Amino acid sequence: MGDEAIIEFYNRRRMTRSQFKQFLLYGKTLCHLPQDICKERWRALFETGESVCRIDMMKDENGSITYSPEGTGFHLGGGWIMTNQHVICHKDEEKSCASIARFIFPGKTIDPAPRNVIFSYFQDPDGTTAVNDSKKDLALIHVEEITSDTDVKIPALVNVMQEPAKEGHRVFLVHYGDGVKDKQDPPQQFSVSDNIMCFSVENANGNRFSVHTAHSRPGSSGAPLLVFSESQKKFLVAAVHYAGPESAEIIDSPGFALWYSREDWLQETVRVASNAHRIRLLTEFAENNTCTTDLANLKEMFVRLQEHLDKYSLRLALKVKRPEGIDFTSKTIIFAASNY
Repeated sequence: MGDEAIIEFYNRRRMTRSQFKQFLLYGKTLCHLPQDICKERWRALFETGESVCRIDMMKDENGSITYSPEGTGFHLGGGWIMTNQHVICHKDEEKSCASIARFIFPGKTIDPAPRNVIFSYFQDPDGTTAVNDSKKDLALIHVEEITSDTDVKIPALVNVMQEPAKEGHRVFLVHYGDGVKDKQDPPQQFSVSDNIMCFSVENANGNRFSVHTAHSRPGSSGAPLLVFSESQKKFLVAAVHYAGPESAEIIDSPGFALWYSREDWLQETVRVASNAHRIRLLTEFAENNTCTTDLANLKEMFVRLQEHLDKYSLRLALKVKRPEGIDFTSKTIIFAASNY
C-alpha cells in the first residue's frame, strides 16, 4: 500500500493519530493489506467505505450524555441505512432503539432523532412470524438528514448482487469492530486478507444464509460483505454480516451473513417504508379532526399495511402515536413509545 493511499486513508477516515497508529500496529492481525490488490481496487474499496457508518447508542448517566458503539451500517440510498436488528434493539429485541442512535460516517456524524424503521425477517423455520425470529434479520432505518443536508454527500451503496456469491469468491468486509485498543471509539476497518465465501444456503422462502472467513469482531454486525465485480469494476454487496468469532486471534473462523435472494424484497421493503411519511401525516391530521370517515380510512390503511407486512415478513416501527379513536393493534406494527 503506497504512501499516497495511506495518506488518503488517514484523511478520509478522520482518524486521530493514535487511532491511525493502532490501525497500522494491528494491521497484520485485523486488516492485513495484501500486495496483490491493485491501486484502482484499493481506491474503489475506500470509496465504498464512504457509505459505511458506525452506529453508537446514546446513554444518559446522571445527566451526562455518552455514547457506546453498538454496530455497523451502510447507506443503501434515499437515506435508508441497512444494519441488523440486534444493533438497534440492543436492550429489547421487541423494541427499536433507533431514536437514540448516532450514525458516524467518515465525512459526517448524524445525531439521534426519531426514526422510522423496517425489520425484515427470514421466516425460518417455516411458520415463524415476524416477531418470533429476531436472530436472523435485517433492519432498514430512515435517516432523513442524509438527503436533507446538502453540505455533505453520503454515497449510496446500491450495488447489490442479484445472484449469490459463489463458493471460493474473495470477500471483503468494511466494519467498525472493537478489535482495536480503543474499543469505545473504533475507527473504520477493512478485512481484506485472503477471505473467501465458504458456501451459501437458500431456504424455501428464498432467503440466503452465507458463511465466510472475513475477519470480524463485536461491532461488525450490520457491515456489508463485498465482492469485487471485474466486469463492473466496483464492489457489490453480497450479504450483510451479522455474527462472527469472539476472539480476535481466530482469523479464519467462520463469519455469518444474511441476504434476501428474492429480487423484490428490498423494493417492497422501501416501498412500505416510503408510505410511513404519509401515514404520519394522516395520523397527525386525524388527531386534530373528529371526522369518523377520516379515522375509518386511517384504520383501513393500517389493516392493508398489516396484510402487506405479513406477506413479506416485515415489521414496521413508526415514529407516530396511535390517534385517538383508532383501536388498532398489530404484532407487525410498533408505534412510537417513550424508549423509541
